[in-house]
Amino acid sequence: QTGERPAEWGRDQQTEERPAEWGDQQTGERPAEWGETSRLGRDQQSEGRPADWGETSRVRGDQQSFFLGLLGLLGTLVATVMPYWRTSAHVGSNIVTAVASMRGLWMECVYQSTGVFQCETYNSLLALPADLQASRALMVLSLVLSVLAIAVATLGMQCTVCLEGAGAAAKGRAAGTGGALFATAGFLSLIPVSWTTHEVVQTFYQPGLPSSMKFELGESLYLGLASSLVSLLGGALLCTSFCQEGDRGHRRGAGGYPYPVGMGGGVG
Repeated sequence: QTGERPAEWGRDQQTEERPAEWGDQQTGERPAEWGETSRLGRDQQSEGRPADWGETSRVRGDQQSFFLGLLGLLGTLVATVMPYWRTSAHVGSNIVTAVASMRGLWMECVYQSTGVFQCETYNSLLALPADLQASRALMVLSLVLSVLAIAVATLGMQCTVCLEGAGAAAKGRAAGTGGALFATAGFLSLIPVSWTTHEVVQTFYQPGLPSSMKFELGESLYLGLASSLVSLLGGALLCTSFCQEGDRGHRRGAGGYPYPVGMGGGVG
């Protein structure tokens, strides 16, 4: 009943039958490709996304940024052409009037209560005030840069086949250049809009000025401000997309082994 057992019985039962290579796995000896496979598994687990998720996300981001820049261009064009930068203020003795006047960068218009709308362009360029000439130049330059930004950004967008032979780096640089041009165009159009707004507000609150000579902010100023901000946003998003793509490419080219070469790379 005491069950006399040989001395080696307990050792044999405790040590189960194991393959010869079990000891190698316990000691941590792993094949050379184990590190790359493990790193790939960690990347897939951490991301949890399909392989083309990053590419699809960048394409959508490029398209959104491009359409924001295009929308800013259209708004800036309308604000530049329309004469509603300054509208006559109906305050004080001028609260009831049969004539409303509007002034823009290129023309001055008058609307009468009878329904007649007349516009007259500025005849002499040199006779215009210096701030008006500068506003013209900045708005036109902003439009030119926006058109150039559209052309350059189209070459760098992932949804186009342009510059395919030059590689992804060339397309990324083109997209980044287009974003910088969009941002510059938005900043240039923001300068005359902000300056005109400041001048209109300062003149409106000037105490010695008659009410008939006071103006209010026109619709073109609001449209120009919104268009400038949209262009700045679109350009910033394009530049951000380019910087992120460059950072991802740098990490991919840096290699996946996380340790220095001399730290125990050799096995056996």
